[in-house]
Amino acid sequence: VVGALMPGIVELDTQEGTRRLQRSATPSSIAILSRLETQIVQSWCGLATLCSVFNAFHVQPAPNWHEFPWWTQESLLIATETGGDVSPQIGLTLEQLNYVASHRTSSTAVHASMEGRGSANMLRQDLIDTFSNISGNISKAITINFDREPIHGKSLGHHSPLAAYDEDTDSVLLADVTRYKFPPVWVPLETLHAAMNTNDTVAGTTRGWLLMEYSPGVATQPLDPPTNPLTFIAAGAAAVVTAVFLFGACCGCCVTCVVQRRRKRCEENERAKGDGLELLPK
Repeated sequence: VVGALMPGIVELDTQEGTRRLQRSATPSSIAILSRLETQIVQSWCGLATLCSVFNAFHVQPAPNWHEFPWWTQESLLIATETGGDVSPQIGLTLEQLNYVASHRTSSTAVHASMEGRGSANMLRQDLIDTFSNISGNISKAITINFDREPIHGKSLGHHSPLAAYDEDTDSVLLADVTRYKFPPVWVPLETLHAAMNTNDTVAGTTRGWLLMEYSPGVATQPLDPPTNPLTFIAAGAAAVVTAVFLFGACCGCCVTCVVQRRRKRCEENERAKGDGLELLPK
């Protein structure tokens, strides 16, 4: 792991980390860990997260990659036809990722909060429900949008899937898509919730978790496109540029008028001198 982990975090490749996985792993856990993507662009953690889930559960229809159905970070937005509505330039918000996921799964975004639907207790229930589904043809997954600071000590918004829940220690296995820096770790549930109960300054809301269900052959209902935060940023920038331009134009007109008036008065004073008349004030 790059840097020091915060207290209470347990790495998967330790004796304790392995012990927790042995008693809590489900088929979903193995599927997520075995198909965990590594994000190829720093702002593409959301795309890597969805690809991990989609490939783990063989979500169809999938794009072809070397004649095989396989989700990649480059093809995800194209295959789901969402590239015109969201852009991963600065990373996707929780609602934007939910929108993309809804084109292949039944998905729900939950914003973290101290009470109500986004509370730590509700997160615990969602984890139990997700990882107790060990049979049947419905695959369930849970991914999170969080701030790294409570876990890795440095603030940075991020997306990653969760791979298991250990009830004995009330801890969650975070399968980080930044695999080259952050291998999987067990995080106390309260710490994980605190990492999600942080403000996303781009979205203007708290972060949270995404619940997904997939059943082969069952049609999904895509959500309406979310508002793109870049739209407001671009609109604000355009308004500032327009205001500066208009202010500059007005100043230019004023300067031109003053110069013309002074030139006219100078000309009139020159004529007045020749005629012996009283000079005009400047």
